[in-house]
Amino acid sequence: MAWYANWTRGVYYKDYELVPEGMMEHFTIAQRFKQAFPDLFPVYSTSNYSVQTTSKMRTIQSGLSFMAGLLQDTGPLESSESRLNITMTGYQPPGIEIAKNSEDRLLRFVDSCPKYEKYIETLAWKKESRLFEASEEYKSGIKTVAESFNFEVTIEDTKALYYLCAVELMSPTQSKHSQFCNVFDETAFGILDFDKSLEKYYKYSYPYKTTYQMSCLLLKDIISQLESNNTTPVLKFAHEETLLPLFSLMGMFDDGEILTHATPDYLNLKMKTGKIVPFAANVAFVKHSCSGEDSPRIQVLVNEREIDIPLCSSRPSTCTLQELKHIMTTRADGCNFGLICDVSEDREFSTLHLILAALLTVTIVQATYIFFHCIKRCPFRKPAIVLEADRQLLSLSDSRDSE
Repeated sequence: MAWYANWTRGVYYKDYELVPEGMMEHFTIAQRFKQAFPDLFPVYSTSNYSVQTTSKMRTIQSGLSFMAGLLQDTGPLESSESRLNITMTGYQPPGIEIAKNSEDRLLRFVDSCPKYEKYIETLAWKKESRLFEASEEYKSGIKTVAESFNFEVTIEDTKALYYLCAVELMSPTQSKHSQFCNVFDETAFGILDFDKSLEKYYKYSYPYKTTYQMSCLLLKDIISQLESNNTTPVLKFAHEETLLPLFSLMGMFDDGEILTHATPDYLNLKMKTGKIVPFAANVAFVKHSCSGEDSPRIQVLVNEREIDIPLCSSRPSTCTLQELKHIMTTRADGCNFGLICDVSEDREFSTLHLILAALLTVTIVQATYIFFHCIKRCPFRKPAIVLEADRQLLSLSDSRDSE
């Protein structure tokens, strides 16, 4: 294949920016939520909404894009010749609280947890990834990639092409016809997706308690908001390293045993991070006060779909507040963040090998993720939310809309 000789550079964005496809994704997600739950979103004022982002530019832009979709045509700014020929209709500038990175234990707890930074973030995932890449299944599965070129393609080259495919899917000029993506068949994509999923799984999920326990302050905050009588929508914009630990703390997407490089049938796992936390991933907690029920029930939506919480034994489709509290206290050992992240309490990692070979690292545009929860005082009903049907299936992001 000679296409690479004629390849031309497209339009790309810096890794801290939200690309236009990501802006539109957040915009339309907001509109779908407003359509599904119209009585949850009142007329805008700073006292009627709580909007918070991390300090990263992408999350700030995500929050602004979401609010633009939520508040479209509802604001006071109109087109007017007397206003410098402004062209707009009902624009409403939203107020947003931006958390300081060094103090953000709620949404960027990974940066405030010394134990995580010392043991997990840089080391724990590499062993399983290296073992998987050394397997015959991995090597045979990516042979088709080498066939697209007239020279030898190594494992490191293949991984770099995989990331370049992701970069081109985020480009407004390349996303419809990424030549880098065309070198992969379904088998190769499945192998590389699982390799990437192993990395995220060991960094942010079940293998080590610290990885999910450090999200307990976020779950504690969610419960506090749900316990209050405040009906203000609470919207928070964060990252995959916010959502995956939270999901794991709540016992979601658990395959029942720790995944490894040798896990069979890896294409059919519950913990497929490309589907769970694609670009613009989101989770919603909705409180329902139901007739005949002594206490409200909490419905959880992940990427606009209702998800069961297996640890909520009374009814997995909806949790009680007491069940959520029980999950937080038992799974996070009382949620003492200082103890969870204390590097002196490192018995969990006593057998970890601290010397690992360096692997090829390719910088790509990282994702920005939404967390939001809202309170609904009405009889329980399932939302009628349909995901867009025209998404390209690339399970690195599982969506053509990315950040």
